[in-house]
Amino acid sequence: MTEPTQNQPRQYVNFRFFRVRPEWRLLPEKERESGRQEFLKTVKKYSEKMIVISYTTLGIRADCDFMIWSISYRLEDF
Repeated sequence: MTEPTQNQPRQYVNFRFFRVRPEWRLLPEKERESGRQEFLKTVKKYSEKMIVISYTTLGIRADCDFMIWSISYRLEDF
């Protein structure tokens, strides 16, 4: 096993868990699609600065619907 050196950059990692509000599912399809597009726009914006990975948790966790895993070498990106 190698020893870490001072020259190796550190990665900052963040896990965020989200739950979709039940009221959102009752909105008309047009409004839900608008919300999806706004969400994707935000994810793409942050993807320019860091690695952003999404995972569904449906069927795995009852307390959330999806997770966003963000990784960056700069803490300021968060």
